[in-house]
Amino acid sequence: MTRRAHSGTVCGLVVVAALALCGAATAGQPKRAPVVVVVKSDGFHWGDAAIGAAATLGLTLATGGALLLARTPSRPERKNHA
Repeated sequence: MTRRAHSGTVCGLVVVAALALCGAATAGQPKRAPVVVVVKSDGFHWGDAAIGAAATLGLTLATGGALLLARTPSRPERKNHA
């Protein structure tokens, strides 16, 4: 048996043992019905959308301003002919 096949067999046995232990731990407990939670939505929240839009606009303006301040001027130097 190769090392890879051997490690795969060991991992498979560990998984099977873990599943068996989980099944044994819950065997004596009664089954419960699932809990259903109904959530009513008020619809689209325009205030939350406005906050997100304002934050995006602020980040865009801040990034644009930082890029304008960081760029170097590309004007050619003038020679003085005096």
